[in-house]
Amino acid sequence: MSHPFHPSYPDSRRTDGTAESSPPAEMVFELLDDPHVRTILDAVRDDPRPARELIELCDGSRPTVYRRLDRLETAGIVETRTQLHPDGHHRKLFTSDVEAVSFHLDDGEFTATVGDATLDA
Repeated sequence: MSHPFHPSYPDSRRTDGTAESSPPAEMVFELLDDPHVRTILDAVRDDPRPARELIELCDGSRPTVYRRLDRLETAGIVETRTQLHPDGHHRKLFTSDVEAVSFHLDDGEFTATVGDATLDA
């Protein structure tokens, strides 16, 4: 099955956290069907984690995990934070505070709700 995600799809959130544009509901549905994505979401639900840890937990390649993280960020499901490491370098931490995603079919229109935002098909 082809993936509807395109890397140039606009970010789903502005810097102030409000919805700007929404990714297709099918993209969210296919993301959540991916075992790597589910492992990532389970890992970042309680504690922000660096990509290196997520790569180990997913038992996936670096490109695979980073692609999933990019798609999750675009969908507004995962956010990044920057942390100053004790050695003076900065590193990205990935986190999610999304507690629910729901899908709805109403009059032939497929929509998804991620947190507070409704995503149209």
